[in-house]
Amino acid sequence: MRLLIGENAVYLNNHGYSYMLRGRMKEAARLLGRARQLDPGNPTIENNINMLNAGQNYYWGGDPYIWGWPR
Repeated sequence: MRLLIGENAVYLNNHGYSYMLRGRMKEAARLLGRARQLDPGNPTIENNINMLNAGQNYYWGGDPYIWGWPR
């Protein structure tokens, strides 16, 4: 049985994506990172992390790996 809320990759990914859309990047990074731990290689999670990294690099001119994810 899949949980609808809580500590599962789908929920964490969606919640992280929602934070990203609202500009709450640190919270988004935390949730997307946890989603990646629970479901490594999930293409949707990876895409959202890539968008977060690209946004960080584009808008702030910073290191896209600022969130501590491996290169």
